Parts: sequence; C-alpha cells; structure tokens
Amino acid sequence: GSPKGIGVQIGVKDGKLLIIAPMEGTPGEKAGLKAEDEILEIDGVSTKGITVDKAADKIRGEEGTIVKLLIKRNGVPNKVYAVQRAKIDIKSVSIKNPTDYKLDDRIGYIRLSSFMSQNAIEKFKTALNGYAGKKGYIIDLRSNPGGLFANAALLSDMFLSGNVIVSTVDRDGYKDTTKASKTYICDKPLVILIDGGSASASEIFSGAMKDTGRALI
Repeated sequence: GSPKGIGVQIGVKDGKLLIIAPMEGTPGEKAGLKAEDEILEIDGVSTKGITVDKAADKIRGEEGTIVKLLIKRNGVPNKVYAVQRAKIDIKSVSIKNPTDYKLDDRIGYIRLSSFMSQNAIEKFKTALNGYAGKKGYIIDLRSNPGGLFANAALLSDMFLSGNVIVSTVDRDGYKDTTKASKTYICDKPLVILIDGGSASASEIFSGAMKDTGRALI
C-alpha cells in the first residue's frame, strides 16, 4: 500500500522493458515518464535481457535517493531521466473533474487511478453514493495500471447482474469463471475512459462492461 520507488508500473514486451503507466502524482509522472516509454538503461546499466523483477529491484530504493533511467520514446532522442525515489501513497479514487473538459451537472465523474489499494473499491463506492442524484457516470481509467484481481471483480459486480465478468484458464486447461451476483448497486448509464496505459484489472473491468453491453468504452 505504500512502497518506496518512483511510482511506475513496468513490463517486458518483445524483449523490451517498458513503462506500462506512471501512477498519478508520483515522482515518475512528475519527471515526465509516459506509458510505452522504453527503459534502455537503469543507472547506466543496459536492460537487455532483464526480467521485470530484477528491473523493479533496481528502480526501487531508499526514499530520497536518485535513479537514472535512459528512456527511448518514439520520435524523440533518447534522454536520461533522473528521478528521486519517494514513498508512494496510492491514491485510488478522485472525483475532481479534469481540466480538459467541462461536464454537464447531471453527470458524475469518478477517476480510479489504481486497483492496487485494499480499500480502493470501498472508496469508489463512497464516491458513487455521493453522486446518488446523477443521471449517469463517467469512470476514468486512463493510465490505470491495474492491481488486485479481486478489485476488478468487485467493481464489475457493482454494475452487472449475474453476468460473466472474466474467465481464467490455468496451465492444465482448467477454466474458472467469475460471475457477478444478482445484487448490482447501479443501473444508470456509464461511459468508461481508457487509453494505452489502462492495463491488467482495468482491462478486466472495461472488457466485462463492453462484452455485456453495460457501458460505452
């Protein structure tokens, strides 16, 4: 719930170490790191062949120390970003409207920036209840890197009635299906905002909403 580092989620794709998404308000975001940035070096050492776990270990560190990342971004010359590590407070839910557009007063806006916190869903439910008089909702999952699988299922359950949320298949071919209960808490219109940094639990939730026709993505 409060790791020390720079506040970005990383992954390896096609042998490249990539930033999936920087978390809102963290040193990584403030330094200018973006989703899909490729990390070529960590403190001057090449990331070629590195695993996600080893890369994470190198990027994390004591609060107040600096980590230098050589970043490759499409169409931009490679650049070193010196990012000061800090305690990362995961702020999951915000109801502050973005500055890039104005909303109709009848619409409620909820920004869910992470599924990582244990209490993310309770905070979301509190925000939703505070908008009880609204005609519909915008749920903003842009650059939400995901988090706990259970949170994706619990959030889906708020809006679905008995529908399939997601299925998982293990290495032996065993399929386990997670379904919503019959007791949804909201049947009002939904719009879900996603982008290239919406990953993991964000994809599970938005995929379930799209496949069931419950929301406009």
